[in-house]
Amino acid sequence: MMEFLPDRESQISGAFMCIDGLIYFFSPLFFVYISNDLNFMFLISFVLNSLGLILFYAFKIPESLKFLLSQKLIGKFWVEFEKFQKIAQMNSDELRDLKVVVAKYEGQCKIN
Repeated sequence: MMEFLPDRESQISGAFMCIDGLIYFFSPLFFVYISNDLNFMFLISFVLNSLGLILFYAFKIPESLKFLLSQKLIGKFWVEFEKFQKIAQMNSDELRDLKVVVAKYEGQCKIN
């Protein structure tokens, strides 16, 4: 699904993470008013939600490289590939092979 939403992957994944995190936020609130024994559970959910929000804003998930190539967005591919390369820590042989394949694909796109 994320491959079909270029430039919006962080917004969409953030919305899903927020909705998922709201379960941990609202369910303890509900139980706090029923029982006073769940205060610790509320604190844990608040810490986890806060940590999730901080980590979400601290790291940006790169766009799908497959999607960028399918849309023939070669310039954006290389920008996102640099981010991906730092995360994946590819060795020089894999990197060289991939660059050759993408260069051939780029040539084919220019011909068509």
